[in-house]
Amino acid sequence: MSRYPVASHCPDCGSKDFKRVKPEGRVAFTDDRKCTACGTRYTPPTPPWAAVVFVLLNHRARFSCNGETLVFRGFESKNGNSTAKPRADTAQGGIPMSNIVPEVSWSVKEKMRKRFQNCRIAAVRVHYLIIFNLWNGRGARLIETILGVHNTTVYRVAKRFRELGEASLWDGREDNGAEKLSETYLGVLNEVVRSSPLDHGWRRPTWTRELLVETMVRKTGVRIHVGTMSRALALIQARRGKPRPRVRCPWHPAAKTRRLNKVAHLVASLPRHEVAVYEDEVDIHLNPKIGLDWMGLGQQKEVMTPGQNQKRYLAGALDVRTGQVHWVEAEKKDAWLFLDLLKTLTMVYAGAREIHVILDNYKIHSSHVVGIALAHFARRVRLHFLPPYCPDHNRIERLWQDLHANVTRNHQCPGMTELMREVRYYLRKRSRRTMLAVLQRSAA
Repeated sequence: MSRYPVASHCPDCGSKDFKRVKPEGRVAFTDDRKCTACGTRYTPPTPPWAAVVFVLLNHRARFSCNGETLVFRGFESKNGNSTAKPRADTAQGGIPMSNIVPEVSWSVKEKMRKRFQNCRIAAVRVHYLIIFNLWNGRGARLIETILGVHNTTVYRVAKRFRELGEASLWDGREDNGAEKLSETYLGVLNEVVRSSPLDHGWRRPTWTRELLVETMVRKTGVRIHVGTMSRALALIQARRGKPRPRVRCPWHPAAKTRRLNKVAHLVASLPRHEVAVYEDEVDIHLNPKIGLDWMGLGQQKEVMTPGQNQKRYLAGALDVRTGQVHWVEAEKKDAWLFLDLLKTLTMVYAGAREIHVILDNYKIHSSHVVGIALAHFARRVRLHFLPPYCPDHNRIERLWQDLHANVTRNHQCPGMTELMREVRYYLRKRSRRTMLAVLQRSAA
């Protein structure tokens, strides 16, 4: 008995291209084959003429090879004792493995082989291969080794094949009815996930899978398992994340919209000899901000902290045209820090007719000292205040987020001097990269 799968084509990829390989058995009716596409070795089916030989010899033939007598299964010697070695191809109770599945005609086998080649479902292909190997007399233990399945699976597939035929090899769940996770169901689930449980009458403020199941039963009348809900959430690409805290703007929505439209129109129609910048301040702490990081299995990284915190403050301005960043540093976050930045802007943009500064409503921006200083800038600096609590409309806020992600989060600087050196390096590098991108776009 060959230890390789029996098939007329490659059992793995279905290719018909092969090269002949010398069989390992002492008796073989034809050479083994090795697939040229994937390298799988398999044994071709026994030719029809060999079956005729067995019938004519009436199961008592003896074949002599190299002076030794080989006796096939079922052959007996003259004294009535079997000379064949026991084979592991019998099921429990001594029934041959080829007999635990019903024998079918050659045409039926060919149809099953073609359906097997066209099938792309891995579990169904394994069921077909189990039946093919049983027809070729292989035992459950050998099939377990070849296909990587448990021997009880072999008996289970064989039993279902005897009772239901070829239909038992396919997944019966396709007859369970309509798919519960329809497009309509997923659309309703997407709307539910984007809302809050409080909007649907629940006392809990956050979603759980069980709560989503009960809510969807109310909405659609369809109940699914919690595990199926996990699959549904993956289909709509839902994720678990931390909400962002926000403060409601005290302005009327119409007034807020008018102010934002005015700022947007200013940036879009900025005259050639005028400059516009987004301004904001950021705090630099010596105690590192703790953030997510990749870690190995069983590892938890440690971030050393200096113990006593120190602070530095930056006031920065982001040019809306070039993306360059201009900043000043101080140990206190007061009106003088903001005035130093305005003075720097008047020196950097000395040729600009007017400098428009778009900023938030922090108290240092509207102090009495700033009002006096603006009068001495010869009306070259104009302040444009955004509505309160609208950080998304101040573009420099994203720059500070990137600064924390690339420098201050989980940093290992021993002192404030080293930390500020890293901050300056990052801001200069970002300004150079942004300026180079602007020049390349203008050249194109």
